[in-house]
Amino acid sequence: MVTRLLRIIAIASYEAKLQLRQRATWLVAALFFLLGWFRVDQRLLPYSSAISLAQGTAETLAIFGSLFVVILGATALTREFAPGYGYLWVRVASLPDYLLAKYLGLCVSIAVTLGPVGVWIAYLVYAMHGWPGVAIQFGVWMLMIAPTLVLVLAMTFALGLLTRRRLWSALLGLVIAYSIPELDLAFLHPANFAPIGVYASALIGYGPDFAAVVWHRLLYLALAFLVIAICAWAMRIVAPRCEPAVPRRAQMAWSMLLSLTVALIAGLTFGLQQARAALTSDLAPAPAVDVAPVCAIIEAYHIQVTLDPQTARLAGKVTLRVPVAAQPLRVPLALNHGLHIEQVEVASGSSARVVDNVLFLDSSSRQPSAITLRYAGTLQYPRNQYDIIVRSLAQSLDPFRTGGYLDRQTTFLIRDGNWHPLPACQPQSLQVDLLQPPLHVVHTADRAKQTADRLTLIWERPPPLPLFTASHRYQIKVLDGALLFLPPQRLAEHAIAEVASPYVAMMAFIEQQLLAQPARLAPYQIAYVPLIRHDYYDPASRVLWLSDTRLEVPLIPEQYLAGTGPLASRDALYRRWIAERMVHLWWCGEGECLLAQPEQSFTQAEPVVMSALISYTALRLAEPLVGSAFVEAELATRQRILAEPAAWVEVWLPHVAMFEVNQLMLHLDALWHEAGSEALWRIAREYRQHYGTDSISVEAFWQFALP
Repeated sequence: MVTRLLRIIAIASYEAKLQLRQRATWLVAALFFLLGWFRVDQRLLPYSSAISLAQGTAETLAIFGSLFVVILGATALTREFAPGYGYLWVRVASLPDYLLAKYLGLCVSIAVTLGPVGVWIAYLVYAMHGWPGVAIQFGVWMLMIAPTLVLVLAMTFALGLLTRRRLWSALLGLVIAYSIPELDLAFLHPANFAPIGVYASALIGYGPDFAAVVWHRLLYLALAFLVIAICAWAMRIVAPRCEPAVPRRAQMAWSMLLSLTVALIAGLTFGLQQARAALTSDLAPAPAVDVAPVCAIIEAYHIQVTLDPQTARLAGKVTLRVPVAAQPLRVPLALNHGLHIEQVEVASGSSARVVDNVLFLDSSSRQPSAITLRYAGTLQYPRNQYDIIVRSLAQSLDPFRTGGYLDRQTTFLIRDGNWHPLPACQPQSLQVDLLQPPLHVVHTADRAKQTADRLTLIWERPPPLPLFTASHRYQIKVLDGALLFLPPQRLAEHAIAEVASPYVAMMAFIEQQLLAQPARLAPYQIAYVPLIRHDYYDPASRVLWLSDTRLEVPLIPEQYLAGTGPLASRDALYRRWIAERMVHLWWCGEGECLLAQPEQSFTQAEPVVMSALISYTALRLAEPLVGSAFVEAELATRQRILAEPAAWVEVWLPHVAMFEVNQLMLHLDALWHEAGSEALWRIAREYRQHYGTDSISVEAFWQFALP
């Protein structure tokens, strides 16, 4: 056994030396390095997570690397199949050992070829995220690159055996290398998921959809082993050389191994199909419910809920009070599909039952009926299914009705979610008991009590839309009197202040100028939450929730920084957009208010008065962040656009393409200089109080602003 192992090592080493002595091998290594260099956006490196960087480079190298592997493999493997020499011109002691050794030698060559780009990317990851980031890169690369390249190499070997021509082997190998990514997409892309672009979150791990990736990668390795075994068997039969007789016991062992491999491939294929079916299955659509009449008839609504992240179980109790009704009431419920009503309790003189998620109430009493609903079940979605529901473009503007996620890594709740029977109705009070809570919790509760095994969050008043988020994986950073809750390996240390400081400053400015009542004396809290779609801001509790996509493009594109002057400053433009977003969040509260953000179209039709008032208020609030020169430059630019409407394409400012908004902002600026800053803050506060998110006409606005 030791002799055979040494022989395999010697042949593999010789094959690797042959490859590494060729200039073509190092030319391929240089091409790999160039691909990695152009794939990495140097400007956004500090804002990229370790796993996203490893994932992006692995995708590129797996696709283009397959093509290079075909070229290397066809060159190396067809040396033995030259015409006139038969299938093998080298006599070896054992054909299987020889084939295995050559295959290992080629794998070593490919690993060395990937070495330079791997070391360079590992250095970048280490500089930003330390050794844990390098470990993440190694794991992602082994998951995504290795099985693909091993299968491509095995198929190239089989083609060389069949064609015995280097050119034909390479051409057919290129077809296979192209078809493998297509196979990836055909299996799993309809589920909004593909292993070649494996979805990964630094906060909650790979999630249940990671099973599909494992099935897929194991299938590749099993197929590669089967191809190599069939090649060895075929060459042993037809090769014109004297092979020693194989003992019957060894023949039986090889037959059993091949049978098991075929059975394994069949099992992996079935498992992959099952995983794909689980990913593509959609949740049953929620029934259409006219929520306004339902909430109108409820006089009181109180919730108590207990969450167990270890089991994803939820148990809740809801107390309703409905008025006296002359006829039976039908109250449609909107529970999560994993939850069910266990018990219905009513006061004497009334009867109630739940049928098909509809509460039927028949009251013969002359007093309002008190109803208690006890419900329980599982509050957990497959990660991929959650993304389809929450992040799909088709539903990006729909109300956020999912509203909760619960597992061992992450727990969060939003008030208007289907984790309670009436998600559209605002409760008067709420109590949440979180079993075995993590240390890091961001919440908007009025008070909290914690014991060794339980965290109790209590809202004694109607709770705001964001309730809480908790995770064992959050990292806490302290910045300018604020607590930042960040997923691990998300931001480099030196980038945290650059990205988060404008948010902290804007929260303080909004509190000083726009709040009618001062906020409670508590530190600002900012949490990046991967499982929410829109940002949420609750100034009363000083809590800001940001979707983690806000970190993907924190800087302004290069094409909008041409020229000189204050508007050519990427840092100032970024802070200007942060101010715009924060004022939108304060103004709209819990309403369905579209945010004006850089990634949205300038020409999107929006209400003139509200857009202009919000944008000018944000500009003045941002003045301490961007400087007075920036403010004057923006206003001068808007003045120029009124004379040259096409000039808006040269700048990157909110609502800059809307003529009426620019005009009204300039009038507001004249009011600022004539009546003082306090006039603007008063108008903003009173307009929000009287009109909310409604936009009145320009004439009506001036009558309101200047009575």
